Amino acid sequence: MSDVEPPKDPDETRHRLIEYEAEFEAQNAELREAYAALSQSRDRYRELFESAPVALMRLESDMRIAQVNGPAEELLGKSRDKLVGRTFTALVSPISHAPLRANLDVVQVQRRQVRVLFKLDVPDRDVWVRAHAGPLELDGEATIFVAFADVTQQHLAEDALRTSEARFRSLFEASVDGIALLDGPTLTLQEINPAFVRLTGVSPEDLVGSRIRALFPHDHRWAVSATLRQALHQGRGGPLAVSLLRPNDEQRRVELSASAVRVGGALFAMVSVRDVHEQWLSVQRRRVMERQLFGDGVKGR
Repeated sequence: MSDVEPPKDPDETRHRLIEYEAEFEAQNAELREAYAALSQSRDRYRELFESAPVALMRLESDMRIAQVNGPAEELLGKSRDKLVGRTFTALVSPISHAPLRANLDVVQVQRRQVRVLFKLDVPDRDVWVRAHAGPLELDGEATIFVAFADVTQQHLAEDALRTSEARFRSLFEASVDGIALLDGPTLTLQEINPAFVRLTGVSPEDLVGSRIRALFPHDHRWAVSATLRQALHQGRGGPLAVSLLRPNDEQRRVELSASAVRVGGALFAMVSVRDVHEQWLSVQRRRVMERQLFGDGVKGR
């Protein structure tokens, strides 16, 4: 099990990812600079290798570790005397063997740089590493230079976000209520689920990009817009009992609710439309019967 707990809230996850991305870009710059410096200055190779602030490793052509620096020892959790001479893939989780080997083959055969994500083989912990690998000729011998950084928290946050979005997508698609995502400033439909399409009787192509208020009778549109604006400004709006316009001037009674959501910093309204037509008809029939009974009672007096 990992000792880093991924956040459960998608918005929190996105904020963390922004922070991790900035940190990782800084690491990437250091990795690229380290590779460039080592490639261009053989005389200073050893000094730069040992003093680099990022984890560095040099591999022989058979993928055995020839050299590691201090940060690499710390990240891998092993001293260099236990690392030098070992096959690099022995330190890597089996699930990452194939992609790592494929990328190192590209470096070895095509003599070009690659970037690869892999998981270390560390008991009881998830440790993910992002590496830049490239060809390095040293004393006339072709070797592979690897610069890498721990990106475990970023990877777990990305995985948590993917899981959260997959769960949402599953619920979105399977919901029996019509659900739509509206652009906040324009209240135009951006995404709709199958239930929303069935309820409106309008094709997805005609719905996406249109304004939601067009789906309601003129005398209900103000109330719909007000409910949506309330959701955007106060977080929630509704429920609102309203009639939905369908093709051929058919109207169906629905209950509309909305809430505000932020995606990538942009404001959206998440709208739920529940079909309550049968219940509404039942109430109307009961009221008619009550009026008839009341009228019959008056006539009998």
